[in-house]
Amino acid sequence: MFSHVVVGAGDLVRARQFYGAVLAPLGLEPCPVAGGVDGQGLCWCLPGQILPRFFIREATAPGPAGPGVSTLIAFLAPSPKAVREAFRAGIDQGGLAESEPAPMPQWGEGYFGASLSDPDGNRLHVAYRGDIRR
Repeated sequence: MFSHVVVGAGDLVRARQFYGAVLAPLGLEPCPVAGGVDGQGLCWCLPGQILPRFFIREATAPGPAGPGVSTLIAFLAPSPKAVREAFRAGIDQGGLAESEPAPMPQWGEGYFGASLSDPDGNRLHVAYRGDIRR
């Protein structure tokens, strides 16, 4: 299990709108950024939990914000409906579809997922795992 994931964004206002829309159906809420740097980054976590956390930071390297070619961040969804809602919200906020919401039995019994890229090109996957107990 991870502690946190950090991705860069070229526009934090746009990133807040995109991720706020995508992560809400998954039950994630904005949470404080440690160290008093709220103006320089964004954070989401599950209500009442300290970890794991998902951060967006202003890109600091020269050039446009962007991912490595093989980087993909997968978010766990509570239901197939939440996968569809998160995917649609991401597309509505300027994301690009990579794979439409659908059953993906090759990844496990009851697996339902979708993939998209955020406006900075960071690759995301949203998955409901029917093969694990909650």
